[in-house]
Amino acid sequence: NGTIPSLTVSNLPAGATFEDHHDGTGTFLWQTQPGDAGVYNVRFSASDGETADEELVRIDVEGAELAILTSTTNANVREGGEGRFFVRLNRNPGHSVVVNIARSAGDTSVTVKSGASRSFSTANWGVWQPVTLAAGMDGNASNETATFQVSADGMTDQFVTATVLDGNIGD
Repeated sequence: NGTIPSLTVSNLPAGATFEDHHDGTGTFLWQTQPGDAGVYNVRFSASDGETADEELVRIDVEGAELAILTSTTNANVREGGEGRFFVRLNRNPGHSVVVNIARSAGDTSVTVKSGASRSFSTANWGVWQPVTLAAGMDGNASNETATFQVSADGMTDQFVTATVLDGNIGD
């Protein structure tokens, strides 16, 4: 119909910009950073008010190896209670990934209460998922420790040290 369309974009990656030049053209700019590796689906749309068209564009950013991130390397656990840390991936894996958490050393009274296996996908890779640790009661005034290995196929293991905050201090 001869009308110049308005251009829009949705699902812009963090740090990316899009400018509609109002002449039927636009500019998409993105200076990627090391943490931006992954797959991004960006939707470009054009509409003149009567007709519209859109295109979904997949952008693959190569970069950092897929890795497990932990919210901390040291977690406190109350004696007879719980403590938590969180895990996620550093980028979109492009497939399903299972992250496993297990005690690898230390006091056997410290266990994974929930979250021993965490599943990540292209939809939730960047969402922190909780791992709840538990510690039993004991009769001493020592702060026991245990190390938990956080692992997934093809990735470098991460380790979280749990320190039990003893309830018998001062007894």
